[in-house]
Amino acid sequence: ADADGTISGYAWTKISGPATGTIATPNAVSTALTSLVQGVYQYQLTVTDNNGATGKDTVQVTVNAAPSANAGTDKLISLPTNTTTLTGTGTDSDGTISSYLWAKISGPATGTIATPNAATTALTSLVQGVYQYQLTVTDNNGATGKDTVKVTVNAAPSANAGTDKLISLPTNTTTLTGTGTDSDGTISSYLWAKISGPATGTIATPNAATTALTSLVQGVYQYQLTVTDNNGATGKDTVKVTVNAAPTANAGTDKLISLPTNTTTLTGTGTDSDGTISSYAWVKISGPTTGTIATPNAATTALTSLVQGVYQYQLTVMDNRGTTGNDIIQVTVNAAPIANAGTDKLIILPTNSTTLSGTGTDADGTVNSYAWIKISGPSSGTIATPNAATTALNSLIQGVYKYQLTVTDNKGATGKDTVQVTVSTNAAPVANAGIDKIITLPTKTTTINGTGTDADGTISSFAWVKISGPSSGSIASPNAASTVLNNLVQGVYQYQLTVTDNKGATGKDTVQVIVNAVPVANAGIDKLISLPTNSTSLTGTGSDADGTISSYAWLKISGPSSGTIASPNAATTSLNNLAQGVYKYQLTVTDNRGATAKDTMQVTVNAAPVANAGSDKIITLPTNTTSLTGSGTDADGTISSYAWLKISGPSSGTIASPNSASTALNNLVQGTYQYQLTVTDNRGATGKDTVQVIVNASGAAFVINSVSGKNIIMHIINTNLGVIGADAYGMISSF
Repeated sequence: ADADGTISGYAWTKISGPATGTIATPNAVSTALTSLVQGVYQYQLTVTDNNGATGKDTVQVTVNAAPSANAGTDKLISLPTNTTTLTGTGTDSDGTISSYLWAKISGPATGTIATPNAATTALTSLVQGVYQYQLTVTDNNGATGKDTVKVTVNAAPSANAGTDKLISLPTNTTTLTGTGTDSDGTISSYLWAKISGPATGTIATPNAATTALTSLVQGVYQYQLTVTDNNGATGKDTVKVTVNAAPTANAGTDKLISLPTNTTTLTGTGTDSDGTISSYAWVKISGPTTGTIATPNAATTALTSLVQGVYQYQLTVMDNRGTTGNDIIQVTVNAAPIANAGTDKLIILPTNSTTLSGTGTDADGTVNSYAWIKISGPSSGTIATPNAATTALNSLIQGVYKYQLTVTDNKGATGKDTVQVTVSTNAAPVANAGIDKIITLPTKTTTINGTGTDADGTISSFAWVKISGPSSGSIASPNAASTVLNNLVQGVYQYQLTVTDNKGATGKDTVQVIVNAVPVANAGIDKLISLPTNSTSLTGTGSDADGTISSYAWLKISGPSSGTIASPNAATTSLNNLAQGVYKYQLTVTDNRGATAKDTMQVTVNAAPVANAGSDKIITLPTNTTSLTGSGTDADGTISSYAWLKISGPSSGTIASPNSASTALNNLVQGTYQYQLTVTDNRGATGKDTVQVIVNASGAAFVINSVSGKNIIMHIINTNLGVIGADAYGMISSF
């Protein structure tokens, strides 16, 4: 301004400050300054008035350097940790930091800044997700600087070590199958570690999700699976592996019994080093078919109905974890040996010595020892070698001696027999009751033929008596040398013949009569099969009230020439190559004493009947009824029933009499129907045939050709004889 004139010129000059800082228009009242850098500038304005006088003034321009904010390094935390600390800093090259301000600029709604106006602040209530926090710093000149920090809250992965394992020795390996899931990432690694249990138990591949465990011993192991996600967070889970020591079964020591004893007791025990025994189970695994286990689920059980042979019984014990142990016991049922002390002896004084010749037989072993003892008679009569089969008797005097021979077999069973030695001035007669007899019911009579001899006289009488056996079995002529036995029943009889000589001395002998019950044969129920099936099986059985079945024999006794018996000597056999006809097969069973029984069964091979549903039908609406005429034939019988069934076509079309050979069809509509006729013969075999019924739309129609028995239909469309042709099974080739 000029109080007495006007301003004629302006001039701007920089009088101090950094070298940069250009005055854009130095001779203008207003000018831009460019290329300023941080620092303090002094600019002077000189004004000149219209008389050449000047005036000056200065202005200071301060170029402030903005402060620098540092929000710190990005953060990664893993739940359940949900807090962290933000540590910010600020620097100002030409001043000081006067304030700090934290603000959340992105991320989940939660995540509280505890002290937003402090350089360092806690973050709380964080949830899974990614947050962005911005730090703004302000300097003493009011300039600001900003920086952001990312806080990632990672959801920890979930580890699943699998279900607990239970294995039983001797198995000592198993497999651990682990998995890991991560809701906000991926699983990057797996790690298995044993955290408790026996020292053994090797993890084959500890860094794999699935790994084998080897060298396990009895005990309880804990294995921990750690899964790590792509953000380094971990999850853990444990699995228990129980290695169960199998229980030990003890079926007891092997048993040896000798008939007639036919029962014994099995006494089993079970132990379990790491648990308890929860159950016992006995089962026979070999041996004769008899031999009943009285209480198979008890540790101790009786065995009954044993017969001669060797049995194997297995005891299975189960522990409280379901593991089992087995042991086997052998039960030998020994047939007692048979002793034969020889024929009775008669010596006449002055001869006072004789020889006893004994023998022993054993059906299932050998005779190990012999022992002679005197059981009655005069005090004299010395046995020279009592432990030999044959021995001399010395120093005999007049009287009747009884000597007993005991034979012992290789299993300790014994058999006994006695011999009588008569020392007399009179030779006792010798009785012979004849050879033992076996008869088979229904025969119930036989004849026993006895004889008697006397070295120094004659036989004056015979006397028969029954000494053992069933109550029936009468002696027709008890005082004759030969007599008939009547009314015999199944069982074993002993008859004794006593002969008396002319001096009153007697001799005795016995004969055994076995009356064998006939076995029972059962050839099974009659069979009916229908061709084309041409094979079946025969299942026969046999039973014997007083013995066992020793053999089976099948025989075809009537029927067609075909029909092969695959296994004619087996109880059960297949029949092959059967043809139509009626066969008779006979089963013969033979018992252990040679008695036989027969039974027959019939196999009917039925030829299937043939159904004929009649020729295909074509009708044209408005006609909506027709009839089906079926028939059936059966080469080896009669047709017993008919059954019609619609198998395709429109839903309408009622079968008036579905169980008659001929039936009406009603309520037909346009379309193609298939009806099936099933005929059943008098033996239940069936045959089927189908018939097609075509119902044409209304309009004149006539047959113009027949191809393979199927009708081709022409429909008259209008009076100008425009026609079309249709063929349900082919195509129209010409008109």
